[in-house]
Amino acid sequence: ETMVGSDLPVKFLEVDEDKERLVFSNKRVAGAANADLQGYKIGDVVEGTVQSLRPYGAFLDLGNGTVGLLHVSQISHERIISVDKILREGDRLKVMVLSMDQQRGRVTLSTKKLEPTPGDMLRDPQLVYEKAEEMAEAFRKRVDAAELNARAQTESAAGDAAPTSF
Repeated sequence: ETMVGSDLPVKFLEVDEDKERLVFSNKRVAGAANADLQGYKIGDVVEGTVQSLRPYGAFLDLGNGTVGLLHVSQISHERIISVDKILREGDRLKVMVLSMDQQRGRVTLSTKKLEPTPGDMLRDPQLVYEKAEEMAEAFRKRVDAAELNARAQTESAAGDAAPTSF
């Protein structure tokens, strides 16, 4: 009743004119807004608490209502058969922001990219957390170099395709 007469931001999920039905979500809007407010960037190292475990990964509470997914394939370079044998609800983890979908309010996380050597997350997670900033900086440098290279190739290709006058 406290919300009666209040404006509520929503995202339309489904519009069915035949059935005169609308499906919308306030949670999706709130999630996207929170992701915006957090100011996260790809490559940032953040701390989160394991909120829930699923066969495909773990959902981490990053604070201020932002929840990110640490997919099973992004936990370690080593193959993981069961997430619950490695992580527990309530565990505090250092993770790297791998991608963000502002529209859907989703954040994808990785500890795999923070491993100094493949498999460290399974053998010595504390080492991974201690080296997290260093490994994330190396990752950001690789991404920046790849983007610079791609931009140079695009500019070069555009220059080659420029029309010539006779």
